[in-house]
Amino acid sequence: IKMQTGGILRVRGAVTIEDNAPGSPHAIFLNGVGAVPGVQLSPESLNFDPQGVGTISASQTATLTNTGGAPLIISSITPSGDFTQTNTCGVLPATLAAGADCVFTVRFEPTTIDTRRGAISITDNAAGGLHVIGLSGTGQTPFALSTPGDTVTIQRGVDSATYTINASTTFGFTGD
Repeated sequence: IKMQTGGILRVRGAVTIEDNAPGSPHAIFLNGVGAVPGVQLSPESLNFDPQGVGTISASQTATLTNTGGAPLIISSITPSGDFTQTNTCGVLPATLAAGADCVFTVRFEPTTIDTRRGAISITDNAAGGLHVIGLSGTGQTPFALSTPGDTVTIQRGVDSATYTINASTTFGFTGD
C-alpha cells in the first residue's frame, strides 16, 4: 500500500511464506518511508490587461515551489502562445531542492486583435509529471481614428484639401 502525504511516501506491505510448519502461512510485515518531490504553483494562472498588438506588456510572475521532501528535477519548461518567459530555475535539467522555489517572469506580446491564450508547461519528476501555468490576455489595436474633430488643411501649390481627423488613444497609450 502506498500513501503520499506532505512529500513523504509511506509504503506498507508483507511477505507471506507458506510451508508445512505450524501456523502457516507466516507473514513478515514491512513498513517504509521515503521522500518524494511535490509541486505548488502560485498563482496557477496569469491574466494580462489588454495590450496593443506588437507591443510588450509589463511582466507578471508565478512561483514554483518544491513542497516535497526530495529534489524536484525539472526537465523542460515550454511557453506557448503570445507569451515569453524567463525563470530562476536554472539550466535544464534543473534540480530544485526540497522546500526551494523558482520564479517565472512572463510577458505578453499579442500578435493579433483577439483573446490570446497560452501556457507555461513544466515537465518534472513530481506526481503527474506535467504542471501548467495558464496564460491569457487580449490583443488590441494601440490607437483609434474617428471623426468628427479638428480639421487639417493640406496645401500643395495652389491646390488644397481639408480633412477632419480625431485621433484618440486606448487603454493607456499617451503622448504624441
